[in-house]
Amino acid sequence: MRTMKEKMHTGEIYLPGDEEILEVQFQWLDRLYDYNMTRPTEGGKRQAMLKEMFAEIGENCYIEPPLHANQGGAFVHFGKNIYANFNLTLVDDTHIYVGDYTMFGPNVTLATAGHPILPALRGAYGYQYNMPVHIGKNCWLGAGVVVLPGVTIGDNTVIGAGSIVTKDIPSDVVAVGNPCRVVRKINEHDREYYYKDRKIPKDIKSIYDQRVYDIFFFDLDGTLTDSSPGITNSVIYALKKFGIEETDRTKLYPFIGPPLTESFARFYGFSKERCMEAVRYYREYYSDKGIFQNSVYDGLEDVLKELKRRGKKLVVATSKPEPFARRIIEHFDLAQYFDYVAGMELNGGRGTKEDVIRYALDACKVTDKDKVLMVGDREHDVLGAKGAGIDCLGILYGFGTSEELESAGADYIEETVEGILRFA
Repeated sequence: MRTMKEKMHTGEIYLPGDEEILEVQFQWLDRLYDYNMTRPTEGGKRQAMLKEMFAEIGENCYIEPPLHANQGGAFVHFGKNIYANFNLTLVDDTHIYVGDYTMFGPNVTLATAGHPILPALRGAYGYQYNMPVHIGKNCWLGAGVVVLPGVTIGDNTVIGAGSIVTKDIPSDVVAVGNPCRVVRKINEHDREYYYKDRKIPKDIKSIYDQRVYDIFFFDLDGTLTDSSPGITNSVIYALKKFGIEETDRTKLYPFIGPPLTESFARFYGFSKERCMEAVRYYREYYSDKGIFQNSVYDGLEDVLKELKRRGKKLVVATSKPEPFARRIIEHFDLAQYFDYVAGMELNGGRGTKEDVIRYALDACKVTDKDKVLMVGDREHDVLGAKGAGIDCLGILYGFGTSEELESAGADYIEETVEGILRFA
């Protein structure tokens, strides 16, 4: 037979005045009293106390005293970055779960406890039952909201001030009233306006205004791999054939990414015929040695794994000749993550990044370009994506600069490999 203390978490009726329950409850309430006596300047002390009081609490949570909790927070599970204004009341006789980034206005009550309708069970005996409450991530509960036992509120939902929430509320909606009902879904209007006719400023809007994509096109050099040793060695080898000694390797970094013929013409003034000859010399060294003088960026494979776990389609779209690209992907055991590898032809066909991207779109039978994101580190990745009608994420861990990517018109810019996951 279960004890009264055990019945607190089973949904059965029990007696909350049981001695075993009261013994620990008073200890917990003493800690809560101490928390409510802290000064506004004692933020660090409050954080430490909450970690002792709550069953779980993440980083950067702020709960403004006074806080009220039947069990002193012993059965409360808070995620990270949660904010609660004055007089948050947690009837935590069983478990309360709140997701990351959720906000509570003043005088919000989350109640897990109820009492039988039958008067005889309440009056003489004081029987009680408890049902857990679940609040999702990134919710906002306005001032005076009351959430009743057993209720679940989904992620991103807003509950209007003064609402009495008696039943489950789904994710991504605005709900209000007594009893609380869904008024509407969170929509495109909310992405433009923060209050009535007041528009969200552009600099703030850019923080969140991004889409989630289903298909990711990856550049190779400077995006998947740091190919600078192999490419620059190959360029040095080719230039020597023309009597040009290049000692500053960093001057050759602009060769990483764009088509070789374009780079030889741009940086050394080669004619079309000389460019083709230089490319032959380049490949003479590259195909034998330079191709594997290369390394995968730290953390990149973990990102690819996570993208596949999320069901994304991954494609390599590179200005490097396709046979070389395939060898590199296979050499570094990255082929398992990619659905297709698209590159330039050895004879010079598909000579621009736009050509390669269009070829990849056709080969992968892409019908909705809005679902595709090009990921690359140089301006030609951005310009090629724009020309082919898809969005582009510029990354700064490769060889391009923020100025270069912005000037080319990148839709987004990220500094780290992990930042790619924001778009998945």
